[in-house]
Amino acid sequence: MGWEQAYRRAERIAGNGGEVISSQVWEWRAVCGVLAIALVALAEQRGEPAEMVPLDALPWHLMDQERVRVLAAEATAGGDEDAVAQWEWLTRRWPENPDGERWDGLYRFFLPDVDAPAIDIVVPRTLDVCLAALNHDRGSWRLGIEVKVVGGEHDGRSGRIMSSAWSIDGESLLVAPGPPAGYGVHLDHDGLGGPPAEAVVVPAGQLRALLPGLGNSPREFGTPAPGGTVWEAALAWSTLMVQWHLRAHPGDWTVGGDQTRRAPLVTALLAALILDSADGPEAEALRRVPLRPLLNRLPLDAPEALGPVLARVPAGAGETGLADLVELRELWDGPVGPTGRTRQADRREFILHLTRSVVIANVPVPRGLPPAEALAHFDQDTAATVASRARVWISPRL
Repeated sequence: MGWEQAYRRAERIAGNGGEVISSQVWEWRAVCGVLAIALVALAEQRGEPAEMVPLDALPWHLMDQERVRVLAAEATAGGDEDAVAQWEWLTRRWPENPDGERWDGLYRFFLPDVDAPAIDIVVPRTLDVCLAALNHDRGSWRLGIEVKVVGGEHDGRSGRIMSSAWSIDGESLLVAPGPPAGYGVHLDHDGLGGPPAEAVVVPAGQLRALLPGLGNSPREFGTPAPGGTVWEAALAWSTLMVQWHLRAHPGDWTVGGDQTRRAPLVTALLAALILDSADGPEAEALRRVPLRPLLNRLPLDAPEALGPVLARVPAGAGETGLADLVELRELWDGPVGPTGRTRQADRREFILHLTRSVVIANVPVPRGLPPAEALAHFDQDTAATVASRARVWISPRL
């Protein structure tokens, strides 16, 4: 029933759930495929278009691979060619292919050395994406944000939200209405290899959201140090975001081939993009750059679009990060011999992917929390700085 409609709905759910949006990425195709298969089957069961299947009907089915297989049997029973082809793709193996491209020519970042079928790998990931999309639709807090506990046995401790404590009705199999009553929190989680985080469930009313990477210095948000340049201010802001991402998602930085100098190159690329997106040459203009639209300027399928962005960083920008900028320009536009082209392209694509991940992880937070309430948890100087970015950092929805 309406494969194209189901797949378009699946793409919207995956996008709202934080999955990297690109038809050139293996994980995107796999997650969207599982969602579309489920939507087609549930639409048949409910006798309504896939567009009308409520999002809260999906999580129960995504909690178990066998439940997904039951839905797949229903979705393909009518012989719909697109549904059948998608299921065959989800259940095929991916052996090494020395004579050609391995992943249908797509980029793959998650478990790239595993040849198992996508259905054996991505169902838990699809559930996470679905629940994150549910967070998005219901104004709940985004997974991964930093929080402080106020009240209860964990009063005063901080950590990171890792899950939402949703409940599912045993008869309707629908997620209960409203936001979650609580959240799974990893207390004292710093991502730096310290003591293991303590996993607890905390009532929503006992949590206050913190913005990622916030310190007490307004200079972190685009004000250059005395005598500094606007480029250095953009670099300081991008450094803050990259450092937070390194702590929160260290595994993202160690996947794949050449890992040389990833963090400084991502930092410089993000700073160049922020500087190029500002509506004026002064440092204050950096504060007005919203982060989410930057994703549209980081296309995985058209990396060459960033060459002019790197070229437009002014020559007198300053010495800080200059070597990284030069290396980026060479990576994007420099001459390369035939044997080095594949390696250069792979490294460029991974830098681009990481930069997108940093942006996605930093915007916007938290969900559903009025700006005044969020700002009340910071000292006066920091609150004044964050207030100027409230439309970017504090938003009920993406």
